[in-house]
Amino acid sequence: MLEQGGNAFDAAVCVAFCLNVLEPFLVGTGGEVPILLRRADGRVRALAGQGCAPATLTLDRACELGRDRLPGEGLASAVVPGALGAWLVLADELGSLPLPRLLGPAIDLAEGFEVYPGLAGQLRRYEQRLRKRYPTTAAVYLPDDEPPGVGDRLANPALARFYRRLAAAGTPGAAAALVYGGELGRELVAWTGAQGGLLTLEDLASWRPRFEETVRFDYRGATVHKCGPWSQGPVFLQQLALLQRWSPAEVALGDERSWHRWIECSKLAFADREAWYGDPDFTPVPLDLLLQPGYAARRASLVGEKASLELRAGAADGRPFGPPLYWEGAVPTGDGDGAGPHAGWGPPRGDTTHLDVADRHGNLVAATPSGGWAQSSPVIPELGFCLSTRAQMFHLAAGHPNAPAPRKRPRTTLTPSLARLPGGHWLAFGTPGGDCQDQWTLQAFLRVFDGGQTLHEACNAPALHSAHFPNSFWPREAKPGAVVVEGDMPAAVIDGLQRRGHRVEVGPPRSQGRCSFVRRAATGELEAAISQRHGHPDVGALD
Repeated sequence: MLEQGGNAFDAAVCVAFCLNVLEPFLVGTGGEVPILLRRADGRVRALAGQGCAPATLTLDRACELGRDRLPGEGLASAVVPGALGAWLVLADELGSLPLPRLLGPAIDLAEGFEVYPGLAGQLRRYEQRLRKRYPTTAAVYLPDDEPPGVGDRLANPALARFYRRLAAAGTPGAAAALVYGGELGRELVAWTGAQGGLLTLEDLASWRPRFEETVRFDYRGATVHKCGPWSQGPVFLQQLALLQRWSPAEVALGDERSWHRWIECSKLAFADREAWYGDPDFTPVPLDLLLQPGYAARRASLVGEKASLELRAGAADGRPFGPPLYWEGAVPTGDGDGAGPHAGWGPPRGDTTHLDVADRHGNLVAATPSGGWAQSSPVIPELGFCLSTRAQMFHLAAGHPNAPAPRKRPRTTLTPSLARLPGGHWLAFGTPGGDCQDQWTLQAFLRVFDGGQTLHEACNAPALHSAHFPNSFWPREAKPGAVVVEGDMPAAVIDGLQRRGHRVEVGPPRSQGRCSFVRRAATGELEAAISQRHGHPDVGALD
């Protein structure tokens, strides 16, 4: 798209539709996306592509469907498809190429592409789940008796037809109208409604993606931008606010002491996420107080020499907040009903994607598309895609900021980042990884900004994550004090964290932190890097 004269926004739209075809267990057309963008004129905005709950999804109705938590799979947790609308709005408002050209590569791929090793492994892993639970999904991805292998051709003709119908509309706005209240939307709700889904055509027609102001925080001369508290984005900023208590050398993530500080600050910030974050259209979220220097200093003073085993949310608006739902007590585990792609803090059954784009004009895009996973919802036969199950992230507790309500957005884990560094340099970055996203990206950012590492070094350094707070996915598991560390983390760090009382779990080497970075210098030079974990290629400096 860039070679054809398009800008970063065109390229991002094209990439997103291609990912929907190529990564069906990580992202789909019916999913959601938060987008951060910096225009060549310097303006920074967020584009909120998180769909809302059906009008009938009240708290009482949600409790009927899921008792104390909504299921991680199936149509009971479906929300309005948000990513599709957001990408079309981005193309309409800021793109420069015609919609048929943006959709052309995805249409070609949906007509058939060669299965690559990662997808072949996912098809084998999910074969029995799809055949047993989602026959319409199995019909697309398991067309024969055996799962497609590496080099076999896989096609999604229904999705190709759907994209052609969008392209034939001519403009992004006309294409969106077909889905959000038009004939394509009627087909969507007719089929899902017959299967017990709650979405109506009025739900689709009432929702629109919108541009929003970002939430910003100044950290040692850098300005970091995140999406609002309908995402978990501000938790990245809260961690920075807490870490400012120490010098750059003390938080550059080298020895076990710096790791301990970061883990404890992470616990405090994520406890506030659990207590205070939700859709700000429905609930006042006290971000000004949560990011206030005095509040951060009081919270940072709680960091001691030993690991805390409490979930310590702050009284941001003067009200004490007790342990949030899901913090204590047994949770369901394993492959039982309700198990979605993540299923708590165990090994993920699926994940997410992330993309960063920079162009010659100075435009930047950071986006984290996800949802609509093929392993957790039925394919709509005539349209070729699944709906998101993001409503599983609601807290089924009256009065909670993230409690369900008609046409409310569930708080999502998806969280891209933009940062303006001293000297006018810009970073666009992010990672897949559910609740780990604002842990892994923060580690990489600190390594670059406070530690002076290159993008490549920061993306590929040993990583860890805290599992201390409630996971956002079904079954909302919390593991107090748990820290999951990559096996190539220095032994002195692992031993030191254990001495401080952290419940360290050592995982495989190079199993976390799949970060992507693009840096634009003030003079226009571009540099990119991506984690080499999971078979990703090395990416170095680009001219």
